[in-house]
Amino acid sequence: MTTNQTPNPTTPQSPTIPTQQASSTQHNHTSGVSSENQQVPRRPPRPAPRYGTEASSKAPMAAKTATLPMAGIGGTASGFEASARGSGVDSLLTTLQRSIASGDGSGASEAAVNLAKKRTKLSITVDEIGDVPGVRSKFSLEVFVEDRHSSGAKIKLLDVNPNMTISFLKKLVFQNYSFPVEVQRWIIGRRIIKDTETLMDCRINSSTPVFLYLISAEKAGITQEETEMSLQAMQAQQMQYMSRRPAPIPGPQRNPFQMRGATAGPTLPSRGAAGREPPRDLATSPVSPLPLVPPEPKKPTAEEVGWHCPRCTLINPPTVPGCRACLEDRPDNYQIPDPDSYIMDPEEKAKQDELRRNEKLMEEMERKQRTEEKRNRDSNFQAILMADTVDLIPNTEEFECLICYTPVPAGEGVLLRECLHTFCEECLKGHILHNREPVIMCPYDDGAYTCPEALLEREIKALVSPEEFEQYLQRGLTVAESQDPNSFHCKTPDCKGFCFYDDDINFFQCPICGKENCLTCKAIHQGMNCKEYQDDIQRRAANDKAALMTKNMLEKMIANGEAMRCPQCSIIMLKKEGCDWVMCSMCKLEVCWITKGPRWGPAGNGDISGGCKCRVNAKRCHPNCANCH
Repeated sequence: MTTNQTPNPTTPQSPTIPTQQASSTQHNHTSGVSSENQQVPRRPPRPAPRYGTEASSKAPMAAKTATLPMAGIGGTASGFEASARGSGVDSLLTTLQRSIASGDGSGASEAAVNLAKKRTKLSITVDEIGDVPGVRSKFSLEVFVEDRHSSGAKIKLLDVNPNMTISFLKKLVFQNYSFPVEVQRWIIGRRIIKDTETLMDCRINSSTPVFLYLISAEKAGITQEETEMSLQAMQAQQMQYMSRRPAPIPGPQRNPFQMRGATAGPTLPSRGAAGREPPRDLATSPVSPLPLVPPEPKKPTAEEVGWHCPRCTLINPPTVPGCRACLEDRPDNYQIPDPDSYIMDPEEKAKQDELRRNEKLMEEMERKQRTEEKRNRDSNFQAILMADTVDLIPNTEEFECLICYTPVPAGEGVLLRECLHTFCEECLKGHILHNREPVIMCPYDDGAYTCPEALLEREIKALVSPEEFEQYLQRGLTVAESQDPNSFHCKTPDCKGFCFYDDDINFFQCPICGKENCLTCKAIHQGMNCKEYQDDIQRRAANDKAALMTKNMLEKMIANGEAMRCPQCSIIMLKKEGCDWVMCSMCKLEVCWITKGPRWGPAGNGDISGGCKCRVNAKRCHPNCANCH
C-alpha cells in the first residue's frame, strides 16, 4: 500500500503520509513507521465537498473517490483515493468505506488486508465534509422527474437514509407516486445509478441534484395488469412486515389516503403506449406505510356447504346431482352455491374442470362452425353473383339429355335456373321454337314427374336468334290480347297494333300504322264523327252490300240489348265492360244502360229530379241494375 510515490522494489520502506493539524494538538501518522522528529504542517482550510460519481466514467482504469472519516486517530482525519481495476477492487473499497463509516473495525481490517494482497495503489487525502449525511442521519431528497415529452416536474422524498439503495427508493416512489419500478432510471452526475448502490455510495446529500427519467411502458415491457399485481404484492409484503412490528406509540394521526391522493401519479398506460406525461409540481408526501387491508375471509369447504342426503344423511358436494352412497336425488329446494365461493373436494374439482374444458371445447367448436358457415355463405354468395352475370349456366357434371338421350360433357349443357334440370342446348332451342304457348315450360318429364317450372326470358333470349325471340314475344302478345275482354285490335288491315282500353277511353291512336280507331263504332272514320259515320253507313246500305251488312249487324245488336241509341242524339252506343253507367261519345250524355235512359235529370250530374233515380231511398233503378252511379 503506497502513498504519493511507488516504493523501491529492492529496498522496501514505509511511505510517509502527510498529516494535518487538528485544533492545538499535533499528531504524526505514517504507514507503519513513526517519525517523532518530523515537523507537522498547519492544517489547510477545509476543502469543498467532493463526489466520486464522475470518476467512474473513466475507463478502463477508473479512479474511485471515497470519503472515509478515520476513527481513532485523535483530532486528525484522513481520506484516500483508490485507482483500481475490476469490480472486485471496487467492492473492497465500498466495503472498507461502509465498515469505517459504521465503526466496524474487523470488517475494515479485512477489506484493507484484501486490498494489500492485490497491491492496490492508494493515496490518502483529507476530505471531511460536514454536510454529507452520516449513517444514522436523515434528510429530504428533491428529485426532478422527466420523460421524453416533458420535464420540470419535481417530487420530494422526506426522511431518506444514506444507507437506502436505489432499488429501495424506486419502490418508495412506486408506492407514493405510482411510477412503476421498471420505468424508473435514476441519474446522478450524468450516469445511471445501479439498483445496488446506496445514497452514501453516490455521495448524495440534500443539495445534490437527482434526476428520475421515466421510460415508456412499452419499452420497459410491462402492462397495467402486471403493475397492479406488483403493487398488490408490495402491499401484502408491507402488511406482513407491519404485523410483526410492535404497536407504535399513539400520536397525531395522518390520513394515508389523503397523502397518496395528493401525490398520485398518472395511470400506467397499457402495452403499446408511447409514453406518459408526468405531473408537474407534485405535492410532497412523507414516507408513510400503506393502509392495512383486512385479510380475505376463508372459503368454506365442500363438506360445509354440501347437501345432506335425506335417505342416508351423507353429506355430498354441492354439484353432485345424486347421493354417492344411495343414489338418492338431490333435494329440489337446495340452492347450489357458486363454484368459486367454496373449496371443492378433488373429485368435484376434477369434474368441474372437465365440465369447463368441455364447455370451452364446445365454444371453440361453435366458433369454428360459425366461422366456417360465414366462409361458406360468403363463397356461396360470390358464386351466386358470378352465376347471375351470365344468361346460361353451364352444367358442372356430365349427364344424359332426357330429350335426345345423348351424353353431354361438362360445360356443354344448360342448367335451368328455376328447377336445376339439365338439357343440351339444341334440344332446348327446338323445344322453344316448336312451342306455341306464351310460357315455355321445362321439358323435364320422366313419366312419374313433370316439372312445373318455366324457362326464364333471359334463358330463351340466349338460346334463340333475335328474330326467333321476336316471334316468341309476339306469340305472347297475341295470346294476351285474345284473353283480355278489354282489348281492341287496330282495324287497319295486317296491322299488329292493339290496346287495352278503359271505360272513359273512346279513341285509340295506333302506334304501328298511326290511324285513329273509334272504340264506340269499332271502326276507323277519320274526318267524320260517329253520327256522320253511322248515317253514311245507312245511306250506303242501299247500294253497298258491306254497308248493308254493317247496318243489319247494328240493328241486331240493338235488338239483343248489346247496343242502344243515345236518348239525346240517337247515336248507336255499345257497352264494352263495367257497370251500367256509360257516356255518349257524341253528346257526352251520361246514360243508364239497364234503363236505356239518362242517368240524371235536366240539371246534369247529381240532379235526381229526373233520370233513373238509382239508389234514391236505397232503391235500385232496375232489378238487374249493375250499379250505374
